[in-house]
Amino acid sequence: MERRRTDRVQWRRRGGPPRAYIDLRDLGGKQESLIPPGERRATSDPDIAAVLAARRLKEFEAERRGRIILEIRPRAKLADFARLHLIKKARAGRVTDQWLESTEKHLERATAFFGADRNLESISTTIVQEWTAHLQSMSNGRGGTMSDGNVRHHLNSLSNLFRRAQAENHVPP
Repeated sequence: MERRRTDRVQWRRRGGPPRAYIDLRDLGGKQESLIPPGERRATSDPDIAAVLAARRLKEFEAERRGRIILEIRPRAKLADFARLHLIKKARAGRVTDQWLESTEKHLERATAFFGADRNLESISTTIVQEWTAHLQSMSNGRGGTMSDGNVRHHLNSLSNLFRRAQAENHVPP
């Protein structure tokens, strides 16, 4: 019978308050900072650390199961996959240079919001809805906010990226 570790959250102090990390090395992972959304550094709050650790452990185990059952490739990072996606789109020759430039801007905004190192499979519908609200509040450069059509173009660009990721087994269907 496999024993589950309960001491996954570890604390490190480097000049300031102790910061939380999760240790997934016994499962084939690594040590990772427990950084709350919108923050830049690992949390120093034990309650937040416990929630983030439980969420990350659940994601990690789902990723592991997905790779074994669905033969999913290793985790794809948003910025890296977006770059490859644009290269493949350009090589296919089905879109204009202007549309490629627009798509690149859309995916740059997505990368800025979600984070360049964000795993594709960790981007949920809820988070995309938050991004949609963020886009709707962004300035259009003419004194107003981004139009619904422009927001829709951003969502279509992200959706297209995910269709490629599914086709190439980087995320489950």
